[in-house]
Amino acid sequence: MRLIIIKKEQKMKNLFLKLNGLFCLICLCACAGSVDLHTTKLDAADYFQKAYEATDNNDFALAIRYYEAFQRNYPDDIERNLWADFEIAFTYYKMGNTNKALELFDILINKYAQDETVDKSKWPAAPRILAERIIAKSASKSTLKP
Repeated sequence: MRLIIIKKEQKMKNLFLKLNGLFCLICLCACAGSVDLHTTKLDAADYFQKAYEATDNNDFALAIRYYEAFQRNYPDDIERNLWADFEIAFTYYKMGNTNKALELFDILINKYAQDETVDKSKWPAAPRILAERIIAKSASKSTLKP
């Protein structure tokens, strides 16, 4: 009888150790994929790459956080900031939050019109053009509704 109790205790101990190990493994995997975007500074291109990967995984909130983190860490990179503005708005559009997306597209377009003293000749035209097309497409959809 005592031998049976000892074997059961050993099985319980082994089960506990296995479950504890599994829990630790899950925690490590979960932490390995996460990046504290407020304290970690990535290369500029890495923010966009991570955001694209998050979008591909339908983690739109994470994608937006990567673009916003890029903007905090690289405020002087005008060209990429314009693209980040577009991507944030477009991500909201993909999420179905059309009102927020259109508001952000308008803000982006207005950046091109503001402050005539700034030389915008080197600014990429594509974010503005794409934003204008999405706004026009959205407007045509809303006029078609009964």
